[in-house]
Amino acid sequence: MNSSLRYTILTTCPDYGSRNVGDKLIEQRTKDLIQRERGPCKFETIFREEPLEERLDDINESQAILMPAFPIRDTPMYPGTYRLVEDLSRIRVPMIPIGANWNVYPGDEVSRSTVQYSEATVRFLRHIASQVECVSCREHNVRRILRRHGIENTVYTGDPAMFNTRFLGKPMKRPTDIRKLVFSPPLSAYYVEQAEQVLETLAQLFPYAERYCAFHLDDADNSPDARRENSAAMRPEVAEKNRRIRERATALGYADWHFGGNIDGLRAYEDCDLHVGYECHAHLYFLSARLPSILIAE
Repeated sequence: MNSSLRYTILTTCPDYGSRNVGDKLIEQRTKDLIQRERGPCKFETIFREEPLEERLDDINESQAILMPAFPIRDTPMYPGTYRLVEDLSRIRVPMIPIGANWNVYPGDEVSRSTVQYSEATVRFLRHIASQVECVSCREHNVRRILRRHGIENTVYTGDPAMFNTRFLGKPMKRPTDIRKLVFSPPLSAYYVEQAEQVLETLAQLFPYAERYCAFHLDDADNSPDARRENSAAMRPEVAEKNRRIRERATALGYADWHFGGNIDGLRAYEDCDLHVGYECHAHLYFLSARLPSILIAE
């Protein structure tokens, strides 16, 4: 391990709350890509909502602060989504956003044309953009949103989860028979009836396949602080939605897969033939392993 190369990563996935394994996948894929390009190195991983004051000396000795799944939002971004430090000038290493994204409902053309972030958020975004040659963006609409707010140095890179270094350069697999099928449920309880219909349709289309219903989040909120952002993902209606989907899947012959916080468990996908469902990072894991996937828009 090259101790001279050390990076600080501000992860979106703490060890409590919903423990969304998709967030953990983004973190791990970022580390894999950095090591592929820069060689062996060390990482200090900190949840993005944690204050950095007490760790600042060590952070300033690292190469950079990496910010995967950089979320553009007015919650506020800073201090809020990112706690950082009170005086940003005390951070002497570059802060590098990776796979910047935005989330405004309903996300249509009107939303993209009218969303306007606060002066504080725009000031923070420009501070970040000034430190890098290009802001890495997960999708093209993010670039449009940033340009509307005066930030021009952007580049489309996609989500870090799109890149599995073990499969780079390998061709897409085209199975002639679906032996193992994965369904991933929606996050929103609004789609529970539709999800049950999809489960039934897949069981009818592939009656002889091994079928799995894969959950990427913990059902229970085990956060020490219920006010934290990541603790909100498992509201009672979402847990009830999962119960309904799990019961229907079991009745239809699906085995239950639970991956909350368990990134190593996702390797089970690599032995499957097809994913159909709502979970973006199940979709990206399949594609990154060169396996077919159908993502249902939520």
